[in-house]
Amino acid sequence: MSEKWDYDPKKNDHHHYKGVIDKVKEAFDKDVGEANDVWFKKLDEIVTTYASKPWSVAVRSRQGSLYDSCRSGLYNATLVNDTTHTGDVELYTDKEKQLLKQAEASQNDQLMDKADQIRTARREAWVNGRKQWLVGADKAMIRFYTEAVVWARAYKVRNDAVDRAIRRLAFFTDILGNEKMKDYSQGVVDPDTKQPFVYQDDSFLKSRPGLSPPLAPNGLPAPLPASQ
Repeated sequence: MSEKWDYDPKKNDHHHYKGVIDKVKEAFDKDVGEANDVWFKKLDEIVTTYASKPWSVAVRSRQGSLYDSCRSGLYNATLVNDTTHTGDVELYTDKEKQLLKQAEASQNDQLMDKADQIRTARREAWVNGRKQWLVGADKAMIRFYTEAVVWARAYKVRNDAVDRAIRRLAFFTDILGNEKMKDYSQGVVDPDTKQPFVYQDDSFLKSRPGLSPPLAPNGLPAPLPASQ
């Protein structure tokens, strides 16, 4: 599953979004849809089939990673540099590029101003649009990573999947901020006490693996059945 799905900045092409903005959005939506409709469901079957606490925790962490992969690919997509021509995302179609160049070379102040306005507006559209597109994936990612951690504490489970969830939650605390972390983790419930999880500022930063692990490690079968 990892080789066929996960984003990796160096090893594969999964979620390496490239092209004109509308095509990037289309590809991102397609990947999130596949995460929802295919991989999430396959992983959820493990929870219901095996009823294993360690597996359930691992599955929740893995489900969080689905949306992590999509959003990381989009977040790391860079705009194409007009000078070096390096980057991932094109702000304009080839026809639009040609028209903008003609306007900028026209020596007509009105046309040149219009071209500048278009460039500014398109850049803002990309920045603001990407923020909006990331929200859905961010909410799912934080929800399932948090659920993995809360379940692990309740079940007294500690494994690599839990450590990864904590590391990623700590990482995204710096990126998203405490307000969003609190918002996106709402609704997570302790399976034993049935009490809702209450997010405290920087709580995942304080519980990163290597600081003060609350539980002793325990083994987890590998690989996950869904990875076959």
